[in-house]
Amino acid sequence: MKRLPFLLLFLATIGFSSCRKEPARNLTVSESWVYISSGQNGVNYAGFQTIAIPDSVILISNRQGGNYETNSLAQSMIAEIKSTMQERGYTLTAKNNNPDLGISIARVDNSYTNVAVYNGWWDPTWGYWDPTFWGYPGYGWAPTQFVFYNSNESAWAIDIIDLKNTSGNSLRILWSGTIRGEQIFNTQTVPLIVKGLFDIAPYIRKN
Repeated sequence: MKRLPFLLLFLATIGFSSCRKEPARNLTVSESWVYISSGQNGVNYAGFQTIAIPDSVILISNRQGGNYETNSLAQSMIAEIKSTMQERGYTLTAKNNNPDLGISIARVDNSYTNVAVYNGWWDPTWGYWDPTFWGYPGYGWAPTQFVFYNSNESAWAIDIIDLKNTSGNSLRILWSGTIRGEQIFNTQTVPLIVKGLFDIAPYIRKN
């Protein structure tokens, strides 16, 4: 009878663990987005006054034609970045007015076909061979299996370029930001992803 409380506690623990939610499986679409920010140290963003943003988005894709986009999605991204930079104190100007900063916006949309090799239990990586590899009499040997699958690369890439302090024909990228994830190519999600990206770079501001 002394083992009964221990058994009940063990069963209760198993029941609690099986009902516990896995955080990674309960993320919303926006919570699964990945933001990457990198920039040069020691940059005084308050020393820049004006900024130029192009009227098109660079397209980097192996399944779509064209090098630039001016569709509604591109215009939504451009408008949101313009608004964000104005809120941070920068003055928008044309690229032929010698702006202090320039912004490059790119949409990355690639698709790849991949192959994986699955050798099963006879794979020598595991240190032994399955008997069926060499074959039972009359059955032959087990062949290597190849699995083909597709993967997609979806991302926004934003660069802030120093146009004020140039050296010869080279330009210096002060900051780069990337957003990866599902449903990021949607006009309704553009405000969320732009806010999320610039929230992790609060130092980019004039005021």
